[in-house]
Amino acid sequence: MRSSATARRRPPIRHPALRALARRAALAAAAALLAALPARAAEAPPTQERAPAAAQGAGPAAAPQGAPPPSARPAPAHAADVAPDFAPPAQALRPEQMNAFEQWHYFERLRAVARAFEAGDDAATLRILEAMLARYPRMQALHRSRAMLLAARGDAEGALESLAAAARLGLRGRETIEGWPPFAALARDARMTPILALLDSPPPPEALRAPPPPVAARPEGQELRLDAANAAYDREAHLVRYALALPPPPPPRAPAMIVRGDPQGAAARTARLVNRLFAEGRAAGNAGDLYDNLDRDHSRLPLDMFPQLTRTRYGPAARAAMFDYSPRKPADFGAPTIGNSSTARTSGAFWRSMPRLAMTEPEGAARAAQAYESNQLYVHPEHRDHDPFWGDVFPANTPHMLISQGSSGSDRPLLRALAAALAALRPQTKALARREGLIGPTLQLLIRWGQNHVSTIDDYLSGRAHPTVFEGDSLNLLKIAGRAQAIAMDALPPLTRLRVERESAPAPGVELFGDGLSERLFDTPSAIARIFRGTARERRMIVSAADTRDPNGRKLRFKWVLLRGDPDKVRIVPLDPDGTRAEIVVAWHERVPPPGRPDMDGQRVDIGVFADNGAMHGAPSFISIAFPPRQKRVYAEDGRILSVEYDADELAERYADPMLHPLRAWRDDYVYDQRGRPLGWRRSFADGRVQDYTRHGALIEARDALGRPVRARVMRYPAGPRDKRSGMRAIAPVPSEAELIYAYDGPDDRYGYADPAPAGAGEPAAGARE
Repeated sequence: MRSSATARRRPPIRHPALRALARRAALAAAAALLAALPARAAEAPPTQERAPAAAQGAGPAAAPQGAPPPSARPAPAHAADVAPDFAPPAQALRPEQMNAFEQWHYFERLRAVARAFEAGDDAATLRILEAMLARYPRMQALHRSRAMLLAARGDAEGALESLAAAARLGLRGRETIEGWPPFAALARDARMTPILALLDSPPPPEALRAPPPPVAARPEGQELRLDAANAAYDREAHLVRYALALPPPPPPRAPAMIVRGDPQGAAARTARLVNRLFAEGRAAGNAGDLYDNLDRDHSRLPLDMFPQLTRTRYGPAARAAMFDYSPRKPADFGAPTIGNSSTARTSGAFWRSMPRLAMTEPEGAARAAQAYESNQLYVHPEHRDHDPFWGDVFPANTPHMLISQGSSGSDRPLLRALAAALAALRPQTKALARREGLIGPTLQLLIRWGQNHVSTIDDYLSGRAHPTVFEGDSLNLLKIAGRAQAIAMDALPPLTRLRVERESAPAPGVELFGDGLSERLFDTPSAIARIFRGTARERRMIVSAADTRDPNGRKLRFKWVLLRGDPDKVRIVPLDPDGTRAEIVVAWHERVPPPGRPDMDGQRVDIGVFADNGAMHGAPSFISIAFPPRQKRVYAEDGRILSVEYDADELAERYADPMLHPLRAWRDDYVYDQRGRPLGWRRSFADGRVQDYTRHGALIEARDALGRPVRARVMRYPAGPRDKRSGMRAIAPVPSEAELIYAYDGPDDRYGYADPAPAGAGEPAAGARE
């Protein structure tokens, strides 16, 4: 994202006591700034290697399929840097004085500030704050927060400058700063006198008004124009809500579908079926349904095929804030909505489709799930993320959106199927689905059943019915419309809601190497995603579907199905008669091609969970476990880890997403005693260095006469800066200040005991049992 301000360089703080003070002050400043948010920003999953914002360029997904990604180059700037038209940000004193789109961007950037705070990255925090101040120079909360951060970093001049600006913009009450230790040193500064006088003075009058309440947008023909006058920002949900006045259903004789061409083709036969059902009052038609195109008509659904469908058009303020273009911004239309965007990140190291972006950026999966549960379903091409050249590089399978096989235009067959399905639903069924937020799950159900190769319940409960991406020519439009019409209101299945109750977690620095990394990618009610990072051969979790509620109060049973993966390496054990809870054990996989595609590489296990209400099985919710693509592991027959090569030369041709997989240029070979207990490992680096570690992950610094470790250094694993070409961050072991002292019960004891070394310890002392 382009910024109109350049971050000022601040001197580093080297003294440990001052660093601790700076950290406390920075965290306190974070809390002060976050008070402006409705709640503390959701913590970005620590599994994600976040890409620099400047690398996130979007463009049409028009590059040749299967081609390698282009070399890194600057990405297009984010068009949201253009000011919308209600209250210019330079004049606004409070967020609510801006239009809804600008408010969303303001709080979106505050969430980025919160993530930087929580990650302990003061430099990134300042960069984001200063970019925000360039756009919102009269927001006193931003000046105050910048002042506190700069004071904590020892920049008195910058702190006083920002504090004075905050006071001029209405900050009042010297007690708001007197409790901050970094300001204690500034209290005697003569420049503080006028600032304190301002803090003690009455607040200035407020001249700017807030925007008026939104006015309902009314369609003209098949187009609905949306702009600032029709939108309100929902601060609690962090999304834009539109006010709409959609037309009533047309008379029964009005067609719901119009198809020109072969009268015996599938589309024409589907149109005749839907029109007949609509005329009889048995089909809902598309009145009240929206089509939302987010690629500025690069690939669009032809409206003349669905004359009752209303499409969105965006006004200047919405376009300036990029609400008409992918990545999709959170919005609620209050109506069943289908949409698409044939766009992708096509440049630089962070190239990816829009679905993979949603799976790997902070809060991306949560936003996609929010849309899915708000009666919205969007279609995006996979564009090089599911092709023979790289294989299937998606880290998860989700029902949050539909992904088409191919690039620009490959989304249109799915869009036609979605519009036909909405038109063919029974009026009562559609009304219930809309009221319960089940339009998305119902459409997912119909698309999956509507594939030509899915005919029986056994077909539906198999991996081939639930691929990562969908082939347009596999869809049977007439079958989809027929199945939509067959869903009775009292048979409408629910959204299966999943929740992890318990799961294994690798020990940092022993089984997982990378400060801040975990195995969690994201959790939403309909998709759980993990990355298999720990060195244990198996990963365990207990997952519950007990939060699922049938819209008609029917009793539910659940089916847990391995959709993708080696059946010999995955165990699924239901824990009660109805399958409400299940234990899932997944062993290490090195290669997992997509079902029916042995020619395509992939590293992911998928498990589908289906709710059965006695009338039909619903759309799946997913549990996905992705595996690092370049790791080479060897396990003993009893499951003990023998070796891990983290970036194996023989697997170097595989694609590794730099947002998920850091670089570790070493190999670990594990050592055990005669009883099979772990003693540690030997680490061999690519540059020829060799290090020995204890079973606690401490670097051995001293041994006794028998070669046993007696003193070892606890290690940290920070990530370095990103490589400009690959985008990768390299992790390297760095010594900490902590030591372990080892002691033994005699010359035959090789396992020993460990105890933290006392401060300043030189020689080992007798240790206590762990």
